[in-house]
Amino acid sequence: MTPVSEAEFRIYGTEGTAVIDYAQAGGLRYRLADAVDWSQLPFDTPDRFALQAEHFLKSVAAGSEPAIGGRDAMAVMTVIEAA
Repeated sequence: MTPVSEAEFRIYGTEGTAVIDYAQAGGLRYRLADAVDWSQLPFDTPDRFALQAEHFLKSVAAGSEPAIGGRDAMAVMTVIEAA
């Protein structure tokens, strides 16, 4: 998976390529390895972080630990900043 920008990801595989573009409506398309044209798939463009924020807020309200704790989050940030 290759982040092209803050809003687009490209996923390359042996059988084709998929592109998820959060900045445009219907932003999910793919092309099989032997195809010339791209195929478009129905795709709602949700806020990528809405489910994460919702889960965190529910955890806080319930007084429970979120699925991803602080140590895991810090480890992810360390990897991202090193890239």
